[in-house]
Formats: sequence, structure tokens, C-alpha cells
Amino acid sequence: MLFLLAHPSAAFAKPFSKTLKKGAGHLLYKRPSKTRKPIKIWYYAPASLKKTSPILFVMHGVKRNGKDYRDSWIKESDETGFLVIAPEFAAKDYPKSAEYNLGGLYDREGRARKRDDWSFTAIDEIFDHFKSQYGFKVPRYFIYGHSAGAQFVQRLVLFCPDAKIRKAFAANAGWYTSVDETIKFPYGLENSPQSISKSQRIFKLPLILLLGDQDTNPKHKYLRTTKMANRQGPHRYARGEHFYAQAKTVAAKKAWPFAWEKVSVKGVGHSNKGMLKAAAKLIRKETLGSD
Repeated sequence: MLFLLAHPSAAFAKPFSKTLKKGAGHLLYKRPSKTRKPIKIWYYAPASLKKTSPILFVMHGVKRNGKDYRDSWIKESDETGFLVIAPEFAAKDYPKSAEYNLGGLYDREGRARKRDDWSFTAIDEIFDHFKSQYGFKVPRYFIYGHSAGAQFVQRLVLFCPDAKIRKAFAANAGWYTSVDETIKFPYGLENSPQSISKSQRIFKLPLILLLGDQDTNPKHKYLRTTKMANRQGPHRYARGEHFYAQAKTVAAKKAWPFAWEKVSVKGVGHSNKGMLKAAAKLIRKETLGSD
């Protein structure tokens, strides 16, 4: 059985009602898997929110600061009318990149986890529960991630091709899991739960790579500089270009439909604020039909 405990208590002690309180709030989501820790959810419900309003998941970066990422989207939420859901994968419960950026596919001993224990699958769980608990009637969600959050989004698309995604935005990822079965996970698909022969659906998911054309610092403090990461390029912008080109080539060789897009955001470096504006513009255009 699933539980959510509601805003505004700091102790998350009161059961919530069927009506989601408007404005900024937080919830604690208890996953059905008994082996996985609860996830704090920072949300923002605009005054114009309806049961048919779009839902946007916002994935935080390496600092695990879900509240800050939620807050960064409040203005856009008010203007466009979508619900913001920012899950926070606390470092004490989901430590290091293996449990967040890489989706928790394997435990600390390297053993493969069941799909229901992945960090990735928590997103559809939360989406379905918000729908059942509060009556939202949208079939799919938007999801945006910046930096480490972009890595999460990119791999969510790769390993969960059945995810209920309307459009996914991966902004300024530091490095990628490529669609290459000759490269070992996490840099490629070898020894992973995914294979090219079974992955035609991943190219049908509407993934948009947002690449800041000024995100070109090869010595950025949060940029991974291992040998395998550097093979993807010297900096984030180059690595995004490499990942997209390689995936497009694979899809073309297989004659598979390819729905991914690559958008270069001019004048923006490693900035969540700059990148979210680009994503918000695309969301606004799709939901409201305007720029």
C-alpha cells in the first residue's frame, strides 16, 4: 500500500486530503518497495491548477536540493499553469551517483535490483499516485532535469521506455550512458538491463537534449573527467553532441523512428536558470500554443 503524508507539517505527520493545497508545499512519498527509503516531494500548485493541468517533474542536481529546483520553476508554473513535482533523492538514503544519476539499477555489492527498486521507477509511481489521490486526469507528464538531474532523465528514457513521459528535457548533463552495447555500463549498455535489440521504443520517447553552448569548461568542478567520460568529449556541450549523434546513427542503421531532439541554447553555460527558460518556452508552446 502507498502512503503520502502531507504539507504543511515539518514532521509530515498529517494525512492529506483529496484536494492538493495551492501554493508551495511538501509531501513524503513512501514507496511500495520495502527495501527503498521514502522520498520527499517538493511541489508547487498554481492558483489556476485544474484536474487537467499539465504535470512537470523537476529533477535536482548533485546537491540534492529539490526545494531550490521547485522554487526555480514557480514563476513559470504561475504563467503556464502546470503542477511542479520535485522529488528529492536524499544523499543519506540514495547515496552517490549510483543511486541517483544511475537510477539505482545495482546495489552496493553490484547485484542487479528488481525494477520496482530502481530510482527511475519512482517517477511513474509518484505520477500515478498523484492522479489517484488528487484526481488529475492527464495521461503523461513532462520531466526536466539539469546537470545530475539531466543524467537521471537521460537514463530514465534509456531504461524505462514504457515511462509515461509526454516530453523529457535533459539539460547540461555531465556525461551519458550511450546506446552502445560494446561499452560497459554505466558508459554504455553492456552488462545493463537494456539492449539495442529490445530498445526500439527508447528512440520513440520525446527526449530533448538542451545543451548550453557556453557549457564548455573542461575543468568544471562537477564535471566527471575519467578516461571513459573524456572519450565522450572534453566538456558538457561536446558530450551532448556526441551522445545525440551516436544515438541518431544507431536508429538510422536500424531504420527506427527517431523522436529525439537536440537544442543548443545560445549564450548559456552551466546554468539551471538559463536552461529552464528554454524548457519552459517549449512546454508553453506545446500546452498553450504560444511562445
